[in-house]
Amino acid sequence: MDSDIVEAVTWLASEFAELADLIEDPFPEEHNDYKVVPISKISTETVPSWNSVKLPSDEIALSTNVPKFLVNEAINNKIHVGSSDLLGLEVEAFTIFLEESNKYKSKMVKKLVARGKIKSNGQLELEHVHRMRSGESHLTRVYNVGSTNAIFAMICRYSKKYHDASTNILNMAVRESLKEAIEKGIDILAYPTSIEEDVVYPDFQYLDTLLRTLRRWLELPEVSSKISKIYLISHTPAESYYSDDSTASSIGAYNCMEVIGNKNDSSKDLLNLLRRYFPRTNYEELLSADLATTGNVNGEIVSEERNIRISEGFSTNSSKAVLSKPVINLAESLRVSNDSDSTQKESEYSYYLKLYYSISKLPVYTKLRDSRFVEWQRTDPQKRPVLIINTKNYEISNPEYSLCYILGCVKAFIHHKFVIVVLHLDHSIINSTSLLNLLSNLCRIFGKERTKNIAAIYFHKCSWALRSYLFFTSALLPTEVWDATVFVDSYREVSHLGLDPSLF
Repeated sequence: MDSDIVEAVTWLASEFAELADLIEDPFPEEHNDYKVVPISKISTETVPSWNSVKLPSDEIALSTNVPKFLVNEAINNKIHVGSSDLLGLEVEAFTIFLEESNKYKSKMVKKLVARGKIKSNGQLELEHVHRMRSGESHLTRVYNVGSTNAIFAMICRYSKKYHDASTNILNMAVRESLKEAIEKGIDILAYPTSIEEDVVYPDFQYLDTLLRTLRRWLELPEVSSKISKIYLISHTPAESYYSDDSTASSIGAYNCMEVIGNKNDSSKDLLNLLRRYFPRTNYEELLSADLATTGNVNGEIVSEERNIRISEGFSTNSSKAVLSKPVINLAESLRVSNDSDSTQKESEYSYYLKLYYSISKLPVYTKLRDSRFVEWQRTDPQKRPVLIINTKNYEISNPEYSLCYILGCVKAFIHHKFVIVVLHLDHSIINSTSLLNLLSNLCRIFGKERTKNIAAIYFHKCSWALRSYLFFTSALLPTEVWDATVFVDSYREVSHLGLDPSLF
């Protein structure tokens, strides 16, 4: 026991000694063995735009898939992808990711320091970087490279156990780098498609988080209007192409935009994720359906509630009865939230979404799907998804399951503008009143922010009595719901949506 304590204290003392040396001089020149290789500037005109990249349709995309991202030409035009030396690319700023627990071992920073590229009145401008914590970013001036600025973004070591936390810290660092650029008036940025080997972060998880964050933030007008181009660069150091200094000096501006033809796993992951987060065709829209998550409006993975799962003990029901119920301890778990109205709504939203997942393998889900009371018919001419709810096919026996089923159908495009069409409200007064009450509850669960994305709700053949009932049940809903409400009596009034006339 005593020997273990002595060994632990000795190790701790050595770590403190090493840390003290690093604080005094984090990047000592005598330990910096990087050769000063001339960097020829590389024009961004050699980097192809994402829209110009031709890829084969080599993946199966079911036509029944519900896309999570739709084609957005304005965003796609901002994305450029290629392979090059990141330090030589002529952009306004490039980003370097550092690991907080290992920040002094970044090869990229050592190269910059060895060449004396980061200077301010003769002093290295790294003091702020030393004090940075995970999720923070800092922009500084750089010299004698392709760019005039570098953004240092601090992240943490990736943890499989705490995947969401690791992902969200990287997400925060990417967002902070965009903030830094926008505040300094920079609108052309470059990001590496993989992190340095000194940083413990898997390439796929890094790419997934980077692209998700960029897509979600470029959807925001305040960001999209101030960022004109983003270059996703597979960093290939210039010195790896030179065998000696004479070769280096004789070679001019080299450019290796080979990411499209490269067959390694990182390039495949990059292209596969790009066509999902930034789809350019209907085919690529369908591919986006298999993304694990789209995150919230910032691209973060958010746990919207805490569940205290209460065991039901030993089941005495028959296996058939158990199979007909939602998954135990998931949909019927106890929901815990604070008293705030917004948190309660988020808790309800999460609850019904989990209920949808829990019934997706059960007969009740198949019954709801086969009834076709909810259908999704692609998009209208304005590229807005159109959700059709048919009163004729609605059964009032399971309103809670019906509610979660509609929510599951909407979740793929709930962060975008969409249209709801409710058909045949004159079919049955019982079905109609039950369905209107269900829709009222659905809008309440959406909350104000999601409700804003409802571009229009068309009520087909809704009598004055039903309109009064709708007003009574929906009086407390956000005004956005009423602003979007339209009452129609025939197909001609909604023909501009491009719906199937046989539905009417």
